[in-house]
Amino acid sequence: MNCEDCRLCWERQHNIVGMKGKDTADIMFVGEAPGREEDEWGVPFVGQAGSILTTVIGSVGLTWENSCVVNAVRCRPANNRTPMWDEIVTCRKYLFRDIAEVNPILIVALGRVALSALYGKDANLDRGEVYICMIEGISRQLIYTYHPAWVLYGKDEYEKDKRKAAIVHHLKKNKTIIESILEPGGSCGPRQDYSDSDVPF
Repeated sequence: MNCEDCRLCWERQHNIVGMKGKDTADIMFVGEAPGREEDEWGVPFVGQAGSILTTVIGSVGLTWENSCVVNAVRCRPANNRTPMWDEIVTCRKYLFRDIAEVNPILIVALGRVALSALYGKDANLDRGEVYICMIEGISRQLIYTYHPAWVLYGKDEYEKDKRKAAIVHHLKKNKTIIESILEPGGSCGPRQDYSDSDVPF
């Protein structure tokens, strides 16, 4: 893929970063933007935050065989700055394309940038709750939680463990949905596509 639709194409050093995990995944995690290692390898969440995410999904019984992860923007912003809103909007076509192709049962927004890309610029949702998000006319289940990089900013190992546990809790409290992913035909039932013209973007 080659893209020169926004300023990020000039800021990245190496790669446009795609998806990690299964392209038929039942749960899709959405992050913020590539970091230095992701930019080098062309794969999302390969650094410290990726190790934390792998631990988190393992804690709720998931693996990369039934999960995948992408970023709201696909190029690394200079100096790891937060992506600007126009960059998020420009890159959203790739995010929405991946969602349509994977067709996950559940989307997990990791941090505010991911949430805004999925739910709109001024989205203000409670973490750990399940919401219905309309994406290109299709109803998607969404959970909002912290970005794994937030864990790294804990002042010590105790604080980091507490932060990691908070992300795990946000997923475990919605165990009905997780169980439906682990056991097809569970109480959440199969994937469903609902057409709706009232898309909030």
